Amino acid sequence: MCIRDSFSTATAIAPMGPDPSSEDLLPSGVPPEQHLAAIGRLKSELAALEQTKAALKGKRLNLLAAARRLGVLDDYELAALSGLQRETIRKMTWGFQPDSGVIPA
Repeated sequence: MCIRDSFSTATAIAPMGPDPSSEDLLPSGVPPEQHLAAIGRLKSELAALEQTKAALKGKRLNLLAAARRLGVLDDYELAALSGLQRETIRKMTWGFQPDSGVIPA
C-alpha cells in the first residue's frame, strides 16, 4: 500500500516503533477514496468542535467576569471552581464587561 501511494515504508512504520507486528502493516482493504472521505468527516467534526470550544470559552469568560464584578465569588473561589489560576482570571476579566443577565438574581 505504501509503494502504491508513493509513500516511504520507513516513514510509514516509524510511528509504530522499532518492531512493528505484521498486523500493523496489513492493508485495511479500504479504497483511498473512503480514507479521504473519513478524513474529510473528521476535519469537519474538528472544525465544529473548535467552534464549540470557542463559544464555551466565551461563556466562561462572561461568567467569570460577571461573578467577579458582582462579588458573587472572590478570585480564589473562582480559581477553585474554574481550575484556572487566580492571576489568570484577573488577567482574563480585566476591563471585560459581561453581558447583562449572565448571572440570574
